[in-house]
Amino acid sequence: MKKKDEDDLYEVASTINNVLLLNPNMPINDKINKNLNQIAKFLEKNKDPLIVNQGEQIAMRTSFL
Repeated sequence: MKKKDEDDLYEVASTINNVLLLNPNMPINDKINKNLNQIAKFLEKNKDPLIVNQGEQIAMRTSFL
C-alpha cells in the first residue's frame, strides 16, 4: 500500500473508533455490526501496527454490541 492510502485508511479507522468510543450506547443493528467486524478483520491484516491496532479496537468495541 502506498503511504497516502495507509494514511487514509488510518484516518477512516480512527474516525470509526472515535464514533464508537464517544457513543457507547449508540444503537447498532446487526448489519452495521457485521460490517464493522468485516472492517476490523481487514484492518487487522495490515502490515502497519497502528492500523492493526485500530482494527483491534474496533473489534473490541463491536464485540460488546
